[in-house]
Amino acid sequence: MAARQTQPSGSGNGSASLDDAITLLSSCFALVRPTGMNDQAAEDWLSVASAELTGYPLSLVKIGCDAARRECTHHSQIVPFVLKKIGEMRPWSTLDELRALPSQKAERIEYEPEVQALIAHAAKGLKGG
Repeated sequence: MAARQTQPSGSGNGSASLDDAITLLSSCFALVRPTGMNDQAAEDWLSVASAELTGYPLSLVKIGCDAARRECTHHSQIVPFVLKKIGEMRPWSTLDELRALPSQKAERIEYEPEVQALIAHAAKGLKGG
């Protein structure tokens, strides 16, 4: 069995891709996923949460997720915490100015089958308990 990549694929110089966001958020989510959360709910959370962090500078998202792993005690805290950290690291810019993509609404997003499979794989690997 091949080892799952645990670090984002980007070099840190560009914007966080969807794969980067999924990888970084999975490491945060694994620590706080509620025991009773089923795989579909975990997939939904990863799908929406990763879309919210996609497009921000990858280096800032990495730092924010590193801090979130140490501070957050519930999955609902992760994205707001990371966005707050990003804002603190770049106080002269608004979050909208930092993001390379337009903001997306929190709703079920339909991804390509390959991306949906990645989200499902990450969610199933994060069994609460």
